[in-house]
Amino acid sequence: MKKVLTSFFIIAVFGMTSVSAQDAEKKNTLKANPMGLIIGLGKINYERKLGDASSAQLGVSYFSYSSDGTSFSGLGLLPEYRFYVTKEALDGFYLAPFMKYNNFTLKNDEEDFKGSLNAYRFGAKAGFQWLMGKRKSFVMDLAFGGKYSDFNLKVKEGSEDDFDNENLFQGFSPELHFAIGYAF
Repeated sequence: MKKVLTSFFIIAVFGMTSVSAQDAEKKNTLKANPMGLIIGLGKINYERKLGDASSAQLGVSYFSYSSDGTSFSGLGLLPEYRFYVTKEALDGFYLAPFMKYNNFTLKNDEEDFKGSLNAYRFGAKAGFQWLMGKRKSFVMDLAFGGKYSDFNLKVKEGSEDDFDNENLFQGFSPELHFAIGYAF
């Protein structure tokens, strides 16, 4: 799945280079977090300019991780609304409330446990996005903030005691965001 997401991002970036250079105003960005691939997270964000100082972003992610006989993998959605305080939408300092939803499949072969986990996160972040290069087509996005997390575990096989959920993040935690991409 990592290769598919990476290939999609590379094709999208290089495929969009044929966009006319005469169109100076950028209205869209397509971004990915290359650091996430280190931990098994593939994430693509699409951002659309809505007005002079606002945009909406939708992120789609895939995560796969194993530790101590327990594995989980699944998909996530991240809708976000951005208020650009300086410059204009897509370029400058922004504030953004967001929501994250993840649906994971859980397995522990040692304990014969199978289940699903729905994770919900709500938060806000402050960040800065740069449109760089001669045509302002390269995007770098960096942000930090906080979020509240909760989850709902549904057991399909075994019992809830078979799954060590003490390592799951519940409550408040920091939020960090880094992405690079292409503006068009």
